[in-house]
Amino acid sequence: MLLTGPLIQSSQRNEIRLANYRDQEFEVAMVQLQEEVKGLRFYTASGSIFSYRDEKGIQSEFRVSNQVFAKKTNGGHQPLLMNVEKVRVTRQEHALLIQFTFLDGEVRYGKVLIAPPPKPAT
Repeated sequence: MLLTGPLIQSSQRNEIRLANYRDQEFEVAMVQLQEEVKGLRFYTASGSIFSYRDEKGIQSEFRVSNQVFAKKTNGGHQPLLMNVEKVRVTRQEHALLIQFTFLDGEVRYGKVLIAPPPKPAT
């Protein structure tokens, strides 16, 4: 018992650290996602993919591929979040609600604001 007590406590501390790390990783990914869509115009959302376009009409897609939630633009691939099994995107009035399901079965939600369309010049 004297030997297993410290091992159990160490294991519990490591689990807490890992959970905190996952929380931080998710929060950073959501901040990064919001930054990625700044300056872009929302285009479409369908099931597990959503898209934005820049001022030149170049489309950026956000989707899961090979267990990585990533931004894809012009053949480029920018990973935002790892170990993602799937996402489900629901459009709300001024935001996208994204349900992330991770490989370990954990489900988390993120929200990305949709910028209102620019006002026409008068």
